[in-house]
Amino acid sequence: MSNLVKITSPEHLTAIIKAIVPRSFEKTFGELSTHEIVAGFMFCTSGLSQNELNAGLQKITQMGYCPDPAMFAKWCKGLEGFDNTDAIADSYVGKAAALENIEKWLASDGKTQITVAEKTAYDASYRAWQNMASQADKTHARQAFKDFYEAQVAKLVAERKPCEIYIPPIAIARPSQAQTVNHEQAMAEMQRKIARGLHGRA
Repeated sequence: MSNLVKITSPEHLTAIIKAIVPRSFEKTFGELSTHEIVAGFMFCTSGLSQNELNAGLQKITQMGYCPDPAMFAKWCKGLEGFDNTDAIADSYVGKAAALENIEKWLASDGKTQITVAEKTAYDASYRAWQNMASQADKTHARQAFKDFYEAQVAKLVAERKPCEIYIPPIAIARPSQAQTVNHEQAMAEMQRKIARGLHGRA
């Protein structure tokens, strides 16, 4: 089955890129309007084939990072010769945005999507989050998280590891009370049968 996407216009291309890497897209283009972003992609990708455009999209998927239109055009043409450290660094949000994500995650009982770096920083500052008796304690927990987050991102960038979404471990369901009772009844019945068998052979 072919993964080739038929790109119909610069607007369509821009929308696809935003859908693939939404947070990185916002970070790359900041305050630029959609019209300005589309104009940039239209200028830089003029004359590129569908195969070339799809090659660029595959590269975005691989890197997990949204390039500017000029870099995207290079990726479409298979031009690699650059250090991707900046691309990896840009795949991570800043410490303020990371803190906001963690606070949403805590408020939603773990239902908000966070990154591995954010979860690692939270784990490292866990004690501070559990001892928030005052506003000063809350400020301390937030600062501790941001410090740990910055250090973790620096480590991951140095190791050339792009940002990854945190996937929580699958919880093993505890047996219900009914299941426990049924198991105990079955064991008791088995013991009675064994006892009757021994008595019959005596």
